[in-house]
Amino acid sequence: MDRMAPSAERESVGKICTAMHHAYRGLRLFPADHPSARQSIDTLVNSVTSHVENMGPVHLQIDEMRVLYENEQVYSYEGSRDNLAFLMFRDGIRALSFHPDVEPWEIEALVDALSHADDLGDIDHDLATTLWEHELIHIEYEVVDPFLTGGRELRAAAIEELRETVARRLGELSPANVAAGLGGGGFGAAGEGDDNPQDGPVGPAEEGSQAESVALSQADIEMIEQIVADSSEALDDFAVVLLEIIGAGLETPEGDDALIQALSLVCQQCMDLGNTDGLSLVLERLEALEGEGRRPAGFASGVIGDAVTPARLAKLIERMGQASMQEAERMERLLGRMREWIYPALLGTLVENNDKSVRKTVLALLHTESGIPGQYLWPLMHDTRWYVVRNAVQLARGSTDPELPVQLERLLRHPDERVRREVIRSLDVIGGARAAPLLARALQDEDAAVRTLAVRSLGRHGNRGHFAAVSARVETREFETRSSEELEAFLQAFALLGGETTIDTLNKMWKRRFFGTRPLPLRLAAVQALGLIPARAARDSLGEAAKSNDAQLQKAAARALAQGQSRGGEARS
Repeated sequence: MDRMAPSAERESVGKICTAMHHAYRGLRLFPADHPSARQSIDTLVNSVTSHVENMGPVHLQIDEMRVLYENEQVYSYEGSRDNLAFLMFRDGIRALSFHPDVEPWEIEALVDALSHADDLGDIDHDLATTLWEHELIHIEYEVVDPFLTGGRELRAAAIEELRETVARRLGELSPANVAAGLGGGGFGAAGEGDDNPQDGPVGPAEEGSQAESVALSQADIEMIEQIVADSSEALDDFAVVLLEIIGAGLETPEGDDALIQALSLVCQQCMDLGNTDGLSLVLERLEALEGEGRRPAGFASGVIGDAVTPARLAKLIERMGQASMQEAERMERLLGRMREWIYPALLGTLVENNDKSVRKTVLALLHTESGIPGQYLWPLMHDTRWYVVRNAVQLARGSTDPELPVQLERLLRHPDERVRREVIRSLDVIGGARAAPLLARALQDEDAAVRTLAVRSLGRHGNRGHFAAVSARVETREFETRSSEELEAFLQAFALLGGETTIDTLNKMWKRRFFGTRPLPLRLAAVQALGLIPARAARDSLGEAAKSNDAQLQKAAARALAQGQSRGGEARS
């Protein structure tokens, strides 16, 4: 049963959404340092930080025109231009979360990105990409966020071969053969009415005469060619004829090659004309023929794979954007069914196409739980364009291919830090023994965000054997000069992997020296890390910190003690 949020909590979240809308409008109208914009941003920061400190994290669901909290609407705005839900939904964001300890700069970066969402014209940048580049540690978002030209006439040489194939194959068929091949059924047209129980078997003499009667004349073939070029409806009928030939299962000197080429040409025409019904007809029947064992496995993928090129796929996706919602959904479902057969075309479109909406649709089609087979992705991971490599790394998540860690290890040396960050995120998904050694190696990366992501992940997936790698970085002389986010991440992993052995080191970090003092971010991070160690000595140290003269240390120690008690209660339950 869905949780019902308390009214006070729901009201607080509603105020956050309203404040975010006002801050967005403020930055749309004024520079960031203008008093009106500054006031609206400060109001938003106060709303968010107050809520997460007193009520916990905020998890928002993003619908097309509204924002939901615990399945209840907390924000909507008439019109799409200034509707924050629409801006996020349009760029693939489906959820947004604020976590405790969220920093004011993170909230300001979020609303600044929203205010410039309509100004992002670069094909490689959208709202999700902009947020990702900001490295918002305490704000999370979920993205569903990272691959027709051709004329309307069949090629002359292919038509000639198709004409010869159809004439020969139809000449070999009789109604009895067709009925036997189709199991007494058919797609309509030639198959209908053939199951009359009064019709007896066809004898040899009749078979010859009937075969002659169904053979196509030159005039018939020319008429079919004209119909195929001019009418989607007739194209469906022509597909039916070819599918009946395939279903009859007769042997030909050319084997399946001529049939695959003929049906692929029909599928190409269906895509160029936007004929979803015709393409669905071919797809469904080919799947049925494979399932019945009347065509070998892979026959359908060969037909569809030959027909779908990156250019043709891009045109079909563009057509989806102009179609009605119902028709667009049908096209999307059809592409989803064909996905495993058209990986090369999907990836080619993602790499080559400059239309951001087309690329988004392709990415949505490519994201699957099991991942894309590695043989399609490895070439993209050697591409010279950073965003192509990044997309390939994203799409590899979920793959169980043993080659994946090898590919990711090489990319830890990629010159663009955005690729290296994506590699760490993928290693975090892989987890376990395959990922931990690579995460430990990334602790020495020159990019702070890479190091922070890597050590957080190592804290989740590493073991005592990886403690030395974290300890070595913590003990460097320049460690205390790093950002508060990196200090927190390293000391948390330090405590998680080292356990009680780290208590003395952490105590020295948060306590004042006789001469000079350590930076406050380091002291606060050390206190927070102590809260992760389930030992009496750690709790005693936190109790001492809670009685210190520094108000921020007191607050951090009290929070760490409370969180430790909460984790202990959960473990006992």
